[in-house]
Amino acid sequence: MGNKQISILGCGWLGFPLAKSLVSAGYKVKGSSTSKSKEILFKNNGIIPFTFALGNEDLNDSLALFLKDSESIIISFPPKRSENIVALYQRQIESVLPFINNTQKVIFISSTSVYPNTNSWVDENLICTPKKQSGKAILAVENILSKAFSERLTIVRFAGLIGNDRQPGRFLANKKT
Repeated sequence: MGNKQISILGCGWLGFPLAKSLVSAGYKVKGSSTSKSKEILFKNNGIIPFTFALGNEDLNDSLALFLKDSESIIISFPPKRSENIVALYQRQIESVLPFINNTQKVIFISSTSVYPNTNSWVDENLICTPKKQSGKAILAVENILSKAFSERLTIVRFAGLIGNDRQPGRFLANKKT
């Protein structure tokens, strides 16, 4: 792989295993987290650790260094549950945009929550009309990124992510339908 470098913004539940896989494939990987306690875990797995929370203007130097020299930027963090979830998520993403150069590719880890609940097959041609605020936040960010990076943007909409600590039964508990 040579010296190819990737920055994963949000090296958590999904981003961390992705980072480990990329490191084992020979990539140089920078991973970010809001938790300082993950630095040792990242280092032990060959990931260059960065700790910061988006929205803090004091982090501009860290963010610039985090994105510097990376061929691709993977944005892999969900909107934070809050009263103003849509506006907060947009501000977080917008704070990153000035630091992404005009050659870097951007991959946004999105969600099928941007689609209406049709209980049928969906694809990228279906008009997105999310019901939940988190889906509205994600769709708003997809639109921001599409305008900023059109030709260099890939949006991946995952659904039904499960793993060791994410069991599907937990999401179905207490549901009536």
